[in-house]
Amino acid sequence: MRAADIKLGTTRIFNDDVQKISDWLASKGIQTMLWGDMMLDRREVKDGAANATSLADARLSRKLLTPGAIVADWHYGGDPPKSFNSLKLFRKDHIPTVASTWYNPLNIRNFAQAARKQHSLGLLQTCWAGYNISEQTLKDATNQFTAYVLAADYAWSGRKKKPDDLPYDPSNVLRSLWYAKPLRIVPISGRLVQLPAAPAEPKLGCPAEVVSGDWNLGRVTGRLDFNGSLSSHSAPAQASLKVNGPIRGMVLAGACRYPVPKGFSILSVVVHYVDGQVATSVLHYGQEIAAMSVHQPLLGADIVPAGAFNKVKRYWSLWHWSNPNPLLDVSQIDLICLHQYAQPFISAMAIY
Repeated sequence: MRAADIKLGTTRIFNDDVQKISDWLASKGIQTMLWGDMMLDRREVKDGAANATSLADARLSRKLLTPGAIVADWHYGGDPPKSFNSLKLFRKDHIPTVASTWYNPLNIRNFAQAARKQHSLGLLQTCWAGYNISEQTLKDATNQFTAYVLAADYAWSGRKKKPDDLPYDPSNVLRSLWYAKPLRIVPISGRLVQLPAAPAEPKLGCPAEVVSGDWNLGRVTGRLDFNGSLSSHSAPAQASLKVNGPIRGMVLAGACRYPVPKGFSILSVVVHYVDGQVATSVLHYGQEIAAMSVHQPLLGADIVPAGAFNKVKRYWSLWHWSNPNPLLDVSQIDLICLHQYAQPFISAMAIY
């Protein structure tokens, strides 16, 4: 920083800069909108979204702000609605605000309530997933994009239900919109695959019925466990299911006992055709499957509520595969565990 800048100080430089930019924008008929953290002091708000050099400087910056400028007041914590005091401070100085949230579901719900109470102009859902927007960005930061579904709901509906009590899963909504397919005219008929009997494990959860969107696999009657280094009982590393006929696709419902880093390969699904061809798909952690104790957005599978254990909710994923060769008979389907710690399990399976 130049000596002259040091002499002026951070607050003076900030205020002069905002005024100059606001004047330039006004000359072109553009209204100013800026982040609000430089106009808040740590003693005024609970979180870290306050970077003014002092309480006096924070108040001075708010007072000198160009009339009509809109403040994007960002706070990313899941504090109760009454904790978002900054909206009230800006409103006191007649500064219009837009509540700016991130991906924390409670942050979105609570800040939206506070914004409504303080008559904010609206809600801005921020995204910090990188500079290059691509489908890979969507896969890498799925939780930041499913948050848009929650933001739209809480900003527009005014509902106060907590995220876990909503009648839908935002991850499933994003998947259905992003990967939209033509609506089915008639129901698809298929058959459940009889899975091996397994001892009940309440910690894994178990829905009354495995239902998600168009798929209803009914009640869980068995479980296919896969071995892992943390397993306390013997389980295979792979399983083979005989088909001996044509199929159009399959649906698997299950989860992992243990969480692992996103992107790791968990299960390989190998479809063998009678003519010797194979079709292989891989279920990756955080994309098509996740731990039963983690409510993690998935782009490659639906999320199915699976009850609770010790008051902690459980979730399974429901993965759908469409046969690229529906005219070829399938001899068998192999499920192969690819990760030594995740210890996946399949609790319902259907082919059609």
